[in-house]
Parts: sequence; C-alpha cells; structure tokens
Amino acid sequence: RDVAVKRLPDRRPDGLVEARIAARVRHPSVVTVHDLIEHDGSSWMVMDYYPGGTLAALLQEQARLPPPVIAALGLQLVTALDAVHAAGIVHCDVKPANLLLGADGRLVLVDFGIAEAGDSGPVNPVRDEGFVVGSPAYMAPELVRGETASPAADVWSLGATLYAGVEGRPPYAGDAVEILAAVLNDPPPPARRAGPLAPLLDRLLAKDPAERPAHAAIRT
Repeated sequence: RDVAVKRLPDRRPDGLVEARIAARVRHPSVVTVHDLIEHDGSSWMVMDYYPGGTLAALLQEQARLPPPVIAALGLQLVTALDAVHAAGIVHCDVKPANLLLGADGRLVLVDFGIAEAGDSGPVNPVRDEGFVVGSPAYMAPELVRGETASPAADVWSLGATLYAGVEGRPPYAGDAVEILAAVLNDPPPPARRAGPLAPLLDRLLAKDPAERPAHAAIRT
C-alpha cells in the first residue's frame, strides 16, 4: 500500500496534536491518517498517498475552471467539511493548495496543521498567544480578528476557494496587510465568471458568520 509520510516538528507538541486531530475524521474526501510512529528521535505521521496534484496547481495551469466543475468540487468539499465539523474540528486552512485532486475526479482535503478542536485547542500554539495564523486570502474575518474558530470560518474559506476556482484569483489581492484589511472591511468584488454560483458566493463570503449558509443549504 502506498503511503505518504510527514515528519512532524521536533520537540513541539503541535505535530502530535495535528496527527491526533486528523485521525479523528474518516471520510473519502478527507486525508486518512494511519499511524504515528517514532524513528531516530523524530515523530512521523503516516497517511494515505494521493497521486493527484492540488487545485492550486490546476488553477495555475488553467487560470480558472468552468462553474459546473467548481460546483462539483464544491459539493465534495462540503461533504468533507460535514465530517470534519461533526468530529468537533475546524480546519482553519481550507484553500486550493490544501485540496488534492485525483485522476478519478475525487477531491481530498489535507493538512490539519492549524486546525482547532474544542477539546484540544489550536494545533498551532501561537494562536493562543494572539497571533494570526493562516493564509490571508482564505481566512474568515473572525479569524483575522483573533476570535474563536467555528465551522462558519471554514464556510467562508469554502467561498473564497470556489471564488478563486471560477475567477482565477481569490476575492482579495495585495500584500498580506492589504488582504487582511480588505477581508475585514471590504465586500468582495463581484464574481463575473461564476454564473449561477454568484449568489451562493455572496452568501458564503458574508462578513457576519451568522449570515453564512449551513452545509445543507449550500448543497441545495
């Protein structure tokens, strides 16, 4: 059986927390963690190996994808987030670079390196110290403000990911400071290539977490 092996940070607890959190989720569209082993003084996480590239790489190659293709991938991602959130986890880093695409069209959500779980706290301990951790263009406003992560934060990141898929770029651009300021204060530019997905993108990217749709509403 082909597997991928990831070396975890030495003498830091966050790698072990990441492995334990990721191992909670069992879903075809979420990375499968098989084992956590010690070798030569280091910890290693053993996961399924997925031979496909990332959505980020595909977008770099093709610039953008048709709305029906992005909608189909989005449905898979929503079912993955269903499983993640049902396990009490917020991924906190949903973005094209963390979505692997198989030759059969299957999407897989990977990298729980900055996830949060209610009973374990954040994987990355610097968030407890008030630092902003994540990819600015795909971070929900409440995460930028340093608030507690909730499933609605992943819903915002889902919206930013789908937006990038149809438009060829995320909703906000610039350097990190400019992006973070825009995420907090500016509405996203209208999605001009989203077709029937445009109204959904507006709802997913709402500044107020309470205004974002639930998983069931997204699927319909």
